Amino acid sequence: MRNLLLLLTIGFISAGQAHACPAPPGGCVGPSVNIRACGANCTGTDDPMDDDTDAINCALDAVGLPAPGGTSGGEVIIPPATCSIKPTSTTLKFLRLYSNVTIRGSGPKSVLRVRSDTGDYFAIFSIPTDATALSNVRLKDFTVNQGDNSQGNIINHCPAYPNNSSLCAQYVVFAQVVPPGLVPVSDITISGMYFDKVTGAAAINLGTDGDLGATVTDNYFHFVHGHTTQTEYDNSTVYLEGSQQIVSGNTFVSTLSDRAIGAIETHGGRSTITNNTSNNYATLVNVVGSDGRYQQSLDPSDILIANNSITCGQLGITLLPPASGLRNVSITGNTIHICNQQRGNDLSVLHYGPRYAGIMTANVVGTFDNVVIADNIILHEPETRAYYYPQSLHAEPDTGAILLVQPSDMSNVLVRGNVIKDAPISGIRIDAHIPPPPQTPPIVPPAASRIRILDNIIVDAGRNQAWGLPDSSGMAQYRAAIQLVDVAKDVDIMRNMIYDTTSSDTSTNGLYSLNLGQSATSANIRTSQNTVRTNSRARLSSPQASYGLTDATNANDVLISRVVAQSGTGLLAVDFMSFTQYIITVATSDGSLLVGAPTFSTQAPINTQWTLGQLVTFRFLCAASVSTCNISFNSAYSIMAEAGEAGGVMAVTSGTGRAITFQAEQWPGSTTGRSFFEVYRSPIAGVPNP
Repeated sequence: MRNLLLLLTIGFISAGQAHACPAPPGGCVGPSVNIRACGANCTGTDDPMDDDTDAINCALDAVGLPAPGGTSGGEVIIPPATCSIKPTSTTLKFLRLYSNVTIRGSGPKSVLRVRSDTGDYFAIFSIPTDATALSNVRLKDFTVNQGDNSQGNIINHCPAYPNNSSLCAQYVVFAQVVPPGLVPVSDITISGMYFDKVTGAAAINLGTDGDLGATVTDNYFHFVHGHTTQTEYDNSTVYLEGSQQIVSGNTFVSTLSDRAIGAIETHGGRSTITNNTSNNYATLVNVVGSDGRYQQSLDPSDILIANNSITCGQLGITLLPPASGLRNVSITGNTIHICNQQRGNDLSVLHYGPRYAGIMTANVVGTFDNVVIADNIILHEPETRAYYYPQSLHAEPDTGAILLVQPSDMSNVLVRGNVIKDAPISGIRIDAHIPPPPQTPPIVPPAASRIRILDNIIVDAGRNQAWGLPDSSGMAQYRAAIQLVDVAKDVDIMRNMIYDTTSSDTSTNGLYSLNLGQSATSANIRTSQNTVRTNSRARLSSPQASYGLTDATNANDVLISRVVAQSGTGLLAVDFMSFTQYIITVATSDGSLLVGAPTFSTQAPINTQWTLGQLVTFRFLCAASVSTCNISFNSAYSIMAEAGEAGGVMAVTSGTGRAITFQAEQWPGSTTGRSFFEVYRSPIAGVPNP
């Protein structure tokens, strides 16, 4: 959400401006004042005599102003009753915030209610223009209700103020003044509050150049769509700019039809976002670098996002590196549910369009360094819609579980131990790409460097049938569990478990397991000990070689699959650049299986699906309804005949399993025409199937 207001352009009521106090001055004296002592009726009606705005300001002045008008600090008490207020845009009436003041209630029954006839207004609480600083402010233990206001407009449709639509923004707390007229804001704590209901551009908007010291903890926020002609308007319930931010233990709720966009938007850094819960907000956390209008650029960012829970999100956690970059970011232990199917075309927020991601960079220029994304659970809904994206450069990078897609460098990134289910396009995608026009391409293309993708569980990634094979559109390549695109250097992809749970014998839910289609200038790509398991004859492709794999090694990647054919011999297609271990259950009608040869190119080793010296092991489990499964091999394999077996055929007794290992020793074109030579096979008796 954009910061919408320059306070210097507005003629505020000053702190010392005279106003009528409804009660005798003698009963409205600090340092501890109940607003009823200052004339507040707190009857909760819309009667003109029951507007408590001035009485509350009298209490705030009595505590917050310096002597002789006040006590330079203390507390203002809101009783357990409903107090009606009427902030305005025309005279910019709001409740004034002072340093060293606590505003507290007695829990949810202490209510500040915006009157139903209020109409347009800027904010409920804000800073007087003659304030030189704001610090040590506490709001706690009362309710704010903006939902009864049935008049006025919000933000963009603010007809009375076409040049400053923020005057209709309906903030609850606004304490942010941007340069050059900076009023330092620091040490603001908002805790135990009930924002029920909130309607504005933000419930809390705080910002400063430097240490903000904001603490927003244990609050309840209920967002409802305010009175406006717009179907949707820009909103971020908690918006913070500056360093030293803590947002923890808050609950954010809404409905899909109310179109809540952002729960938390944090700018700058040095922030801790933990243990928050959101329901039906599109985004829980939007991480942005320092606003360019502020003098201080925070580097490194030092941001922790941990142990949050997102229900029915659209883009759960988003990262927008500014030109100065985002550095030192940890996103761990979050539970993220993306309700792509439930939102559909009608209830997806227009601000984002039909995009659905768990954790993503927003594809904006800005480096991205020193990042950990670990131990998160990211669940999409099984998708029935077809995702036909515009066929333009990087048109569809915004749907998937973990998407690090940037037109800039990224480095030192660890993606570890995440559980990913039903991502409609991509499970994990890494892509440092050249900025699209009209931006000027850099002299040296961006690169993703020193990336580790370890120990993730990825189930049914690419669950979307829009783009299939053959891939003439170039779009199907994104339907992958793990994908590298463009320039990647020093990448380890290890010990990941990739599953496809389809029950079909002819298709899978996704298309690719490891799709390492990186640029030819990529270097040192290593895959090791990854396991791919499918439930049927259909299998996930892993076409690294067909995309020009260079300077890459793999070791002990495993494919676990089942081959079924209703009639005739089943075929097992192989790719030794993707998998060096195959565990295959043979369930063909006659027990026969032909093992194919990997693809070879005259440009070898590029575009060739094996490397010389490679060891490849097959283990065949016979589950056919015949006494023996007969495994034959393409002519590229040199296989010895065992006693009791026909030449070139490996016999596996039903209910048992056998293994055979080959070594790749030469390219095709030799006098023998063979490339893979048998080095070992298990005894003909086999071992019982597990």
